[in-house]
Amino acid sequence: MNAIIEKSEKSCAAAETLEPAGVTLKVERVTQVPDAALIRCEGYIDTYNAAAFQHRVQTVVEDGARHLVLELSKTSYISSSGVGAVVNLLKEARRRGGNMVLVRPTARVLEVFDLLGLLSFFDRADSVAEALRFFSQSATQPEIPYDAMQAITDAFKRLEHMVDREKLSGFYEQVVGLLKLIERLKPSLSARR
Repeated sequence: MNAIIEKSEKSCAAAETLEPAGVTLKVERVTQVPDAALIRCEGYIDTYNAAAFQHRVQTVVEDGARHLVLELSKTSYISSSGVGAVVNLLKEARRRGGNMVLVRPTARVLEVFDLLGLLSFFDRADSVAEALRFFSQSATQPEIPYDAMQAITDAFKRLEHMVDREKLSGFYEQVVGLLKLIERLKPSLSARR
């Protein structure tokens, strides 16, 4: 596997610790698949560092990586803000004709994606090699069923009404933000129907 992955001077020659603390990213270009990058994430992605995480990975995409392998086996936690950042990166990768594969996400990370109803939108793999096969096997991206997107929207709207805005203002803002993101994605899905 090391023969197909090279550290990219442009992307990140060594591990980069983001501020605020909590997450370390190791970014490597993948030579086996054109325009691919491996991002190994250690620590946690929460409200305080999600924007920095998204910005860092976005620079990798802007440097030409449209296929993203996000290795999460050492990611102890991800908040809804972190999931929002990952969803935004997936959307950008797909806009550029690529995709994202999650590799070995921890049970806690999977639980958050599942609770938010977003797990089915991501390809997952048990190894980096398996993830790379997703990119070489198919140039087309999996279709996201419109009905599934509508069900997720409805669930978020119910959650929005259940959250105490004053006591949980940060969480409420994240729910509303994810609702807005889903609403922005829906027109492209309805065109596929």
